[in-house]
Amino acid sequence: DIAENYPRKSISAFLFASIFLITVIEIQELTSKTIILKEPLNPFHVFYVLDLAIIFPMIVMASILNLMAKDWGYLFSGIALIKIVTILPAVIFNDGFHWLYTGSFLDLPFDIMAFVITLIASILLILYMKNIKDKRSGSTSKKR
Repeated sequence: DIAENYPRKSISAFLFASIFLITVIEIQELTSKTIILKEPLNPFHVFYVLDLAIIFPMIVMASILNLMAKDWGYLFSGIALIKIVTILPAVIFNDGFHWLYTGSFLDLPFDIMAFVITLIASILLILYMKNIKDKRSGSTSKKR
């Protein structure tokens, strides 16, 4: 087994919950702008479509494989955590720079939620990384 003692259930639950929450937000945002308000499509909508069609289903699959204790689930859940930890701060900084230049936030409640998700993902990523085994020596990365 690649890793025996890492927070498998916590990581899977976090990935499910965060992806569900962001999926609801993105579907609401996309449908309200394109269907309800009939705004013209803009290039930014491509990110919603890519997230909803490719990225989010892959994170859900990684979470399921992780929960089933499959080696691929362990690998892909680490990749998903890294993606969350690197992408969401970019969204927050984008809104921060918008505030600096215009004096208003694009979506402050989303930024707060993204910060909390990023913080939790960072903690889980640290726990994940602490339990990676070095297959050559058979020991964990922790010094004992």
